[in-house]
Amino acid sequence: MKIYLFLKDQIKIFILPQMVSGSYNFDEDDNSEDKLINIDAKEDKWVLYSTDESKIIYNNQIVEELPLIPYNYYTLKKNNVNYIAYVENLVEDTFKAYSYDNSINIVVGNTNNSTILYKNQFEKGEVFQLNNNNNSLVLNKLTKNRLYLNNKIITNNTIYVNAGDTINYYGFKIIVMKDKMLINNPNNLIMVNEVVSKLQPTILPVQEKYENIEVKDVDLYEKDDYFTKSPRIRRVIETKKIELTAPPEVENDSKQ
Repeated sequence: MKIYLFLKDQIKIFILPQMVSGSYNFDEDDNSEDKLINIDAKEDKWVLYSTDESKIIYNNQIVEELPLIPYNYYTLKKNNVNYIAYVENLVEDTFKAYSYDNSINIVVGNTNNSTILYKNQFEKGEVFQLNNNNNSLVLNKLTKNRLYLNNKIITNNTIYVNAGDTINYYGFKIIVMKDKMLINNPNNLIMVNEVVSKLQPTILPVQEKYENIEVKDVDLYEKDDYFTKSPRIRRVIETKKIELTAPPEVENDSKQ
């Protein structure tokens, strides 16, 4: 499983192994002794539990433990600060590929004007727009909530989005490519209006032919490369001829 922790400046991602076994603790501060996220393996399931320092808030009440379920949100409280964590499968399998052109018209939100409807608990309005401007994708941030690009918080209301970038809004993700994009659908909360958004479902090409390539050792240094240890005071390379004596002859041990 992957655990996304949405912070004020970034998203921190923590990985749980595929085999459900053992105990794990995570925090926004790696050096903190009192961890925010505390997890145990119980009956072949990952279970999030409260400690004296970190509490799980569920239905406005503190609970002792909750099972970790993919595509669910968890509210944690530590030092009087509330945190939102989101759980996802180790391999995200809800992505769908779309192609787009300069007429792209994406409005993500929870309104009638949204071309990508995202029914979630964090937003009742519009989250962001994604349109073309002079052959470049431009993102306009419309929400007051946290919106992330490449796991970093977006601070400007308008930014350019490049191929390879990932937009993340509390688990909803758009991965941008040159003329295509991948859009996930956590918990089936996403509805894409393909006509208005100008998104066309597509299939990403898969390389079916594989080539066997022999990997050989590469010489890291040439015979004319020289190295000296610090401090490197000398700058002149002097050659010196060393004569070696011939090895001793093998004695004949046979008895006369």
